[in-house]
Amino acid sequence: MPETPSIEDSLNKRGRRVAKLFRNAFSKEVVLFLVFLAVAFFFWILQSIQEIGEYALPVPVRYEAVPGQVTITNELPDVFEVTLRDKGFTLFQYYRQRRKLTIHLNPMDWYKKDGISYVDRGVIESRIRANLKPTTQLLSIRPDTLALFFVEKASKALPVVLNRDISLHPQHLLLGEPVLHPAKVTAYAPMDMLDKLEHVETVVLRAEGLKTSTTYKVKLQPREGVHYSTDHVLVNLRVEEFTEKTLSVPVTGLNFPPNEQLLSFPAVVNVSFLVGLSAYEQVTAADFEVGVEYQDLLKAENRLCTPRLVKQPPYVQRVRLPADQLECLIEKK
Repeated sequence: MPETPSIEDSLNKRGRRVAKLFRNAFSKEVVLFLVFLAVAFFFWILQSIQEIGEYALPVPVRYEAVPGQVTITNELPDVFEVTLRDKGFTLFQYYRQRRKLTIHLNPMDWYKKDGISYVDRGVIESRIRANLKPTTQLLSIRPDTLALFFVEKASKALPVVLNRDISLHPQHLLLGEPVLHPAKVTAYAPMDMLDKLEHVETVVLRAEGLKTSTTYKVKLQPREGVHYSTDHVLVNLRVEEFTEKTLSVPVTGLNFPPNEQLLSFPAVVNVSFLVGLSAYEQVTAADFEVGVEYQDLLKAENRLCTPRLVKQPPYVQRVRLPADQLECLIEKK
């Protein structure tokens, strides 16, 4: 009974067949053919890059910003389409490094108040040629002339209004109103548009759980036909942990005749409020004023009046007065 070949023998046998196949595929004739093919391809490439050819290429153009009071009403091209003639290798270099061909134009060099100016072909061509090799021919430029439609704008200073959606961390408060810098911006637009503008609004500033003072860069809402002296403002939010404080404040008479004065029972009321920790010690009763109006007292029944808060410092919040009415009298001086 014949022996069954082992797995190792089968693998060795198949390996020898594969090796033989590769030896036949890579015979001397095949290798020689591939070498000649590679050499022929090399010489074809070498000849191609030495031949003179033509190539259409977009040349980017960048414009310097114009002052806010001036606008250009027509659309300016982003690129000039040029046709170049040179050796293939040089044209290929231009293609690879086309960003380095970018030219720069300052429209204000051709400024004409409320008029039309033209950048002629000679200027455009000289800017483009400055980035080309001496051997390169510039066959065509499209567009070959650039029109600039200038319009002078009027200006108006406008306050900036902050749109906000802000929440604070528990036991924290905002110290006063947000501080904007700049608080006003200059708007440039035709006069009939400026007459309708009263303020400039920002995009919505969104912030959650604030517990430290923070400064944000907030964009202005764009408006078609209007240019602003800046496109953003800095917004400073002063945030601090707070506590509650109560002070006894005297009740004063408001708008009393010179020869009369208020006599109230009690003569002082407790004023409670929230204040940041940094200002806790500096706030005093003198920073508040609580009073009773003379005309209210004349109309009051049973001489009972409700005092009202007249003055408070800007850095306190949620000021509360007692709900009880005061017994008030008018006293001659």
